[in-house]
Amino acid sequence: MTVEQIHVAEYVGLGWLSAAYARAVDPSRGKLIRLLLFVAGVGLLDEVAQRWLPGRFFDWADVRLNLAGGIAGLVGQRLTRRSHGVADDL
Repeated sequence: MTVEQIHVAEYVGLGWLSAAYARAVDPSRGKLIRLLLFVAGVGLLDEVAQRWLPGRFFDWADVRLNLAGGIAGLVGQRLTRRSHGVADDL
């Protein structure tokens, strides 16, 4: 597995867990934009932090991959809930 594939998998997990946590803590609707901003922010901070790590560098392509993984996790969580007949509240 490449580093990029690992990052996408990590952000799928982040998106999935973020959606599950948001549903448990705040049952109101309209959280999708906030969750997307959260996942995007974590991905951006992750890349910015790499500027100070030896052998690592900031790359906008990685930010996009992180966001794509987060979106996949959010969507996957939503689809799983629908397939089990649970009301969608994002």
